[in-house]
Amino acid sequence: MCKKEDNYYKTNDISLATTICYFGGQIEKIDKSTPHRALFFIKKDVGLDNIIQGFQSRSLQVEPWAFLLSYKKVKNQLFPRVK
Repeated sequence: MCKKEDNYYKTNDISLATTICYFGGQIEKIDKSTPHRALFFIKKDVGLDNIIQGFQSRSLQVEPWAFLLSYKKVKNQLFPRVK
């Protein structure tokens, strides 16, 4: 599920959210109101449509280690550690 509304691009695809973050996008908010599903709010940016198109067409290239670090960052935002 991907939506474009207001000033945010919204998706529940963690792989897409990670890819956008890898290329410089920022997750502004995560809606966890639905069990087993998170909705990522990503601020719209000039190159966002190109990233989404590249992701969907499988034409993007990433550096594996840096992508893994982006994935961990997104997961930490999704499941923050409580001390």
